[in-house]
Amino acid sequence: MGIIKFFFLGAALTALMARSSEVNHRILQATISNATATASPGGEQQQEEEARNKTTSTSTSTATATTSKSTADPITISSSDRFNEDRRVVVVDQAMGARCAVAADFDGDGRMDIVSASSNDNAVSWFRNEGPASDGSAMPQFSIKKPITWSSLGSRIVTVADIDGDGDIDVVGASYYDSSLRWFENDGKGDFKSHLISSSVNEGQGVAVADINNDGAPDIISASSGDNTIAVFKQIDKGFFCEIKDVVDDQAIGARTVVASDLNGDGWVDLASTSKVR
Repeated sequence: MGIIKFFFLGAALTALMARSSEVNHRILQATISNATATASPGGEQQQEEEARNKTTSTSTSTATATTSKSTADPITISSSDRFNEDRRVVVVDQAMGARCAVAADFDGDGRMDIVSASSNDNAVSWFRNEGPASDGSAMPQFSIKKPITWSSLGSRIVTVADIDGDGDIDVVGASYYDSSLRWFENDGKGDFKSHLISSSVNEGQGVAVADINNDGAPDIISASSGDNTIAVFKQIDKGFFCEIKDVVDDQAIGARTVVASDLNGDGWVDLASTSKVR
């Protein structure tokens, strides 16, 4: 059984940043079917260790163009409003253990590029949208894999936002095995510089970006399964973050993801999270 929690956070910053037992919030819970219910004992770490023991020459994951799931965990996208295999475009077939893909314009050319997180090759990578294919079709073609980082151990999740307010789209990512949360500064041309926010996001699974305290600077929210925690990392100034996380919930058992939105229409960003059990 899975749990969805909604945190309705009021205007008082002290309430927002208090620990879960002290936060003045309402929690709505709803059961959801647990997509990981069939996982073998030992969890994701065991599954990834088994994957690593397989011959990597035949175990490539495909990043293409509909978000779908196959036995190879492909990332897929579609360039049509009709999602079918005839309209599918292969972006890359070397996103090993692909976990996540997000679209954004990283080089300012007006075309939506793709960033991916893949756990088996510890990579956060991006693929430049080079426009319509040379065969005259309207289908886009993408560049080879470009590195953002290839040392994000067990890379799980990425999201995008202009973190430092310079007008360029940056990338935020969490990794499972080194418990790290990083943001990657874009120079506007698709070259990225890594910034470590924290190394205490224990088995990071989810990230979101939102201005939690309404100070005009985006903050970062993490979901981590190793310590069952939903936490906020407050931005101090233009890409500099407080290293000490403000715990919103430390009872999100096996936390998987977190999203941020004004759920109750009071002008303040709320959080919704998913976890495996109560």
